[in-house]
Amino acid sequence: MNKIDLYVKRICSKFNGSDKDIQILKEELTSNLNDEVSELQNQGFSEEESIQIALKNFGEENNVILEMNSIWTRKSEATLKIIKTAIAIFIIGCIFLAIHIIFNNGSFNFQNFISLLFNISWIIGCIAFYQYINIENKSGFLTLIVLCDIIFSGFFVSCILFPEHIKDTLIVIFAIVLITVLTMKVYFIKNKLQNLN
Repeated sequence: MNKIDLYVKRICSKFNGSDKDIQILKEELTSNLNDEVSELQNQGFSEEESIQIALKNFGEENNVILEMNSIWTRKSEATLKIIKTAIAIFIIGCIFLAIHIIFNNGSFNFQNFISLLFNISWIIGCIAFYQYINIENKSGFLTLIVLCDIIFSGFFVSCILFPEHIKDTLIVIFAIVLITVLTMKVYFIKNKLQNLN
């Protein structure tokens, strides 16, 4: 991999978007840099000198990233906080599970509480995952994964919280998680449109 490809790869790795969008960005950056290298070579510079000058003219990686940040959404700090929250809840669930095993507490409510913590961490983790990859392309496969996660998580939480009214609760939880995912999608699309203006 030459210096231009490495430069472009490092820049593009800092941005979140669909694979197609990232590929288009890579191709445009690479094409612009290669055009400049060709022009410099026509002026009598060697290939190595031309590459160095082109990269220098294009700018330091950090400066390029800052400039492009107004157009592209960087991997969100909020997503990392959500992921940390999911991990924290999961760890708390593990601690309660360890206490349950050590003291052999057979309480049904305690077991339900542990299961609830694990399921909440699963739901938060799923939401963080979808926010992180920022689904923008209409993919039937990804839609199926989202629906399976919502149904799986909603079903187990409803079984734990409301064993007598599973069907009604499942519908409510399904709706809440679906609205959350759709709200995040609208939020990201709105941000991208604002950044483009």
